[in-house]
Amino acid sequence: MVGVYLLLILGIGVGALILWGIRLPPTRPRPDSRYRGRTYMSVHRKLKSRKPPD
Repeated sequence: MVGVYLLLILGIGVGALILWGIRLPPTRPRPDSRYRGRTYMSVHRKLKSRKPPD
């Protein structure tokens, strides 16, 4: 009988963690990803590394 209670409590705990994880806000995309766009520093580095026109 104790084993049934432990499994029941464990199942409720796992279910609560899953529900809590679903309600979390989405994470921000990585810098320079196609959903967020270029950062100031990546554009600065790209422009700095370009050769000047002759």
